[in-house]
Amino acid sequence: MKIFTITDPHDVIYPLPETMYSDTHILYHGTSSIYSEMIENNGWQINANPLQLQDFIDLAEIFKKIHYNGINISILKSYVLGSDGKYFQSKKPSFTPRYHLARNYATNPGGESITYFLKSIEDMLKFSNDDELKKNHMSEIENILNKYVELKKNNSNNYYDTKTLDTVIVKLNNVLTTLNSDYLTKSQSVLMNLKQKYSQIIKNHFPVIYVVSGFDIFDESDLYYEESDFIPKKLEINPNKSIPPSSILTKIIFPNGTDYLVIHEGIHPVKWEKENWNDWCRRHHNEKYAIDKTE
Repeated sequence: MKIFTITDPHDVIYPLPETMYSDTHILYHGTSSIYSEMIENNGWQINANPLQLQDFIDLAEIFKKIHYNGINISILKSYVLGSDGKYFQSKKPSFTPRYHLARNYATNPGGESITYFLKSIEDMLKFSNDDELKKNHMSEIENILNKYVELKKNNSNNYYDTKTLDTVIVKLNNVLTTLNSDYLTKSQSVLMNLKQKYSQIIKNHFPVIYVVSGFDIFDESDLYYEESDFIPKKLEINPNKSIPPSSILTKIIFPNGTDYLVIHEGIHPVKWEKENWNDWCRRHHNEKYAIDKTE
C-alpha cells in the first residue's frame, strides 16, 4: 500500500498519477484516521459499525422527549440512525468514483456519524441552558396542543380519527410535563458524558482517503456498461460484501487537516490542467487553492 501525505490543508489538487485519475476501476473512501487501524487490519466489514448504537439512541431520545428538532439531529436520525436504529445497524461503508467527494467527506472529524452526533449534543446543551429558547419552544407546543384540542372539540362528524387526536394530545401534554420538570437538568450529565467520550475519540483525528480496486464487491445495478467496461452509475455506491484490506491500493493522509472546499462538476483541480483550475480559482476568489506555477 502506497502512502501519500498532504501537508497543506489548502491543497485540493489530485495527488495521484494521471493514470489513476483516469482509471474507472478504482474507488475512493473518505474517512477519519481513527478508523485506519481497523480498516487496514480488517478491511470494510458488512454490518460492523464500530460505534455504539445505544449512545445514539440515548441522545435521540432526549430530543424526542421534549419534541425538539434541528438540522443536526434530523441528519443524525435520517442518515445515521434510521427507524429505531435499524439503518445504523445495517449501514454499509460508502465509496465514490470521485476523489474530491471522498476528500470533502473525510473532513468530518470521526466521520459523518460522530460529527452530527457531537453537533446535536451542542444543540441540546444550548437549548437546555437558554431560558428564552425553552420558553419559545413551550409556547409552540402549547399552540399545537390547543389546535388539536380544538379539533377534537369540533369533531362531531368524526372527520378526524378520535384515537389519533387523543394520542397526539396525550403526547403533547407529556412533552409539556417533561419541559416543566427537571428532566433537562438531569440530562445534562448524560450529554456531557457523551460529549467527553466522543470528543476524546476524535481528539487526534485527521482526514484519510483510501483508494480501492475491484468492482466484484458491488452490485451490478450500481454499475453500467460503457465501451466494454463497467463504471459506477452513482456518485456513492455501497459494497454487497466485505472488502478485504488487500483491495487497498493507496492511502492518502492529511496530517494537518483539510480546508473544506466543494469541487463543482466540470472543474478538475489536477496538475496536468493547471491553467483551467487556476483561472477558476481567480474567478471565484479562491486563489489560495491555485496550483503553484513554480512547480
